[in-house]
Amino acid sequence: MKRLRNIVIITVYLAGPLLGTGAVSASDAAKPSEFFELQRNYPTIRLTDKDLNRLANIISSVPKQFGGTLEIQITSGNGEETVKSADSRYFSTINVIPNVRAVTFRYGDPYTAPVSVNLSIGSASTWDWNGTELDVSGSDHAAVSSLFRDLDMELQAHEATMELFGAGLSTVAFMGGMSIVGVLGFLITVSIIRFLKYIFAPSSGSSLETAMEILPWMATGPVCLLTFKLLRVVFGPVQFSGALSDPYTVLRGWSFWIITAVLSPALYDGFRYVFSRKA
Repeated sequence: MKRLRNIVIITVYLAGPLLGTGAVSASDAAKPSEFFELQRNYPTIRLTDKDLNRLANIISSVPKQFGGTLEIQITSGNGEETVKSADSRYFSTINVIPNVRAVTFRYGDPYTAPVSVNLSIGSASTWDWNGTELDVSGSDHAAVSSLFRDLDMELQAHEATMELFGAGLSTVAFMGGMSIVGVLGFLITVSIIRFLKYIFAPSSGSSLETAMEILPWMATGPVCLLTFKLLRVVFGPVQFSGALSDPYTVLRGWSFWIITAVLSPALYDGFRYVFSRKA
């Protein structure tokens, strides 16, 4: 019976274009016949308030030509406040939100306007690593191509080419990031074990000491995974600077000292071992 049902479904699906049943979706039907669309993702990008002003100025040239209104939506760093503005100079005003999680520029209806744009920078979700997404579409091919080219050039100028923890990385960058995470994960695990030994002071030859000797090799994998996720959040796909900041700006500034403090027990043991051999 189940097999017969699958055959019927496949038959209806294949015959759809001939029978006129389900051949065209509602969104496809709404698109003009000359619909034109250009898209691109930017895995990791760093932007200042001045960069956002330039992006807004580029997009604001379209309403001047075709009418309509530019919509800018800003999500605060804590995700609790959302501000909407139609002023392309918003990021140079005194009312700008200083701590930003995401910014979105929208103009036009993609199915009716000669040109429409949706530029999404960042995400309201902490664990979303989609980066920056640009979508320009419409029926005016020349206007769509021109706007996309101008925005693409501006965004490419601020891509973080040396980022090791973002999405869409090259194989070399990914392997480099994984190597750093592997070393950090192992050293962090060793530091934690050393701290636990200091607290519990297991006696020589005890089962607790044996467990602490084995634990680094068992715990390194989970610690590496957690370290990788934390680094991807702190050094996320979108980083704001200048007059703006994002939720992890302070952590990025203190990251070197935080990592040094966490690794200090392992580093101390390493230096002591090296100098004791020389002596």
